Amino acid sequence: MDIRQLINAPSPLPPAARAETPPSTKRKRSPSPRPTSAKRRRSNNPYAQPPPWATRGNWSGITILPEMPPPPRSKAQNQNHYLKAAATATNGHSTSNNHSTPHPSTTVRAHTPNPSLAWEPSITAITPYDELSRRVCDFLYPFAIQTYPGASLEIEAKIGTLLNRYSQERVELPVLCETVLDSARVDCTFRSSMTEPQHRQMNKFLNDAVASSCVAPAGGGAPTRVKIAYTHPKERDTFHALTPAGLALLPPALRAAASAGPHAPKVRLTTDQKTRRVTAAIVKTRLGDLDILSPGTPFDCRVSVNLEMSYPFTSVEELGPPVTEHDVVVERLKDRMSYSHLAYRIDLTQVTRPGGEGKEKVHELEVEVAGEELGREARALEEGRESRYEMVVRGFVDNVRVLTRAARG
Repeated sequence: MDIRQLINAPSPLPPAARAETPPSTKRKRSPSPRPTSAKRRRSNNPYAQPPPWATRGNWSGITILPEMPPPPRSKAQNQNHYLKAAATATNGHSTSNNHSTPHPSTTVRAHTPNPSLAWEPSITAITPYDELSRRVCDFLYPFAIQTYPGASLEIEAKIGTLLNRYSQERVELPVLCETVLDSARVDCTFRSSMTEPQHRQMNKFLNDAVASSCVAPAGGGAPTRVKIAYTHPKERDTFHALTPAGLALLPPALRAAASAGPHAPKVRLTTDQKTRRVTAAIVKTRLGDLDILSPGTPFDCRVSVNLEMSYPFTSVEELGPPVTEHDVVVERLKDRMSYSHLAYRIDLTQVTRPGGEGKEKVHELEVEVAGEELGREARALEEGRESRYEMVVRGFVDNVRVLTRAARG
């Protein structure tokens, strides 16, 4: 049956008659007057006004109406939600398409509406913003708008499993789809690893993605996709304690962040396994984490923000002694496959830790967004210029989604 017939068909049943209510014999109590002197409570809703990053820039041609707000947040959460008070509400939210989660054995294709029927994405004729991406935008924005002389921002999403700190089982909540955890209320740890069969599965998936990005159209001509670049370095990491002179070389922002952390900063020295040439010497410290639970897929995600610098030195002898455990030098042998696409890089790594009775192998998967690119877009919003900040963050989140859903097989 045509849906228009259903819409225009007359109702098969007449409206129910209103039942008469007999008059009450009880005395009616007059309502108590409301106190006029009581001050109205202020709303704790963080979405009463848009966040600062969403109120800046040139969003011409985009009209967004405010949505129903989520449940109110606690006072402590609101105080730390943004670095600045939200600006006057505007229609400066970006629009982005919601992606459904397809069944692993099927391919969901875009449905073309019947041309005889009018079609709009919603009753407001706009596509609502993606809630998860917006939460990640909120988390990254205070870090991204700042500049760090002598250091750079590293933003990565580790693919792994969120574990209950006490049972060491995967976190279980009464939710069916991906959600951001409130770290103040969920006591959990993160295991950033996968099994060897999962590693092989992700390797095949990513290699197929590289091949598909290079396919030319059937009629001839250049490929229409942006090519995915691939590298396969094999490297060795060792870690060296910083001497007092080395600590003095750190830029102020990195030194302050490192001193506030639980561990003393170290230099990660990376060498090529074949040539033994030093390829990098990095000092890194953590600024913040955001945990995302994804019960519908085999993996969860932890978004981490780090501050790092390339440590200046002319010889290894200038560094402090290598870090050891049980009199054995701590080292990581990395067999890494890197896939670069636009502002993102995906690293699939097999890490071997020599020492002890045997060699321990760990398989890791990470997605990184270019910190310089994200910072540039965030500062453009802060200064009221045209920006793609939310689009870059959405691409970062979507790459994580693609990988975790591909792991379902």
